Amino acid sequence: MSKKNKGFFTFLMGAAAGATALFLSKKENRDKAQEALNDMSDKAQVLKKDWDEDPDAVVADVKVGVKQKAQQALEAVKSKFEKQEVEE
Repeated sequence: MSKKNKGFFTFLMGAAAGATALFLSKKENRDKAQEALNDMSDKAQVLKKDWDEDPDAVVADVKVGVKQKAQQALEAVKSKFEKQEVEE
């Protein structure tokens, strides 16, 4: 990595740290972040339990979820292009 790229990376990390500090300076935002963290922790524990019981079922569920999200994204992109074609 060149010296120039290291400086840019340092800048990005500093900007991210500053934005995080600004966001977490309000109690309301800290509470929301804590709630989101707790929710993700609960989901991770459930996923771990499910994985321990039947990894193949978890993989199948993930495949279904990814396929659904991909289909939704594809439909959103198609819709956006259709709207652009109508406007032209």
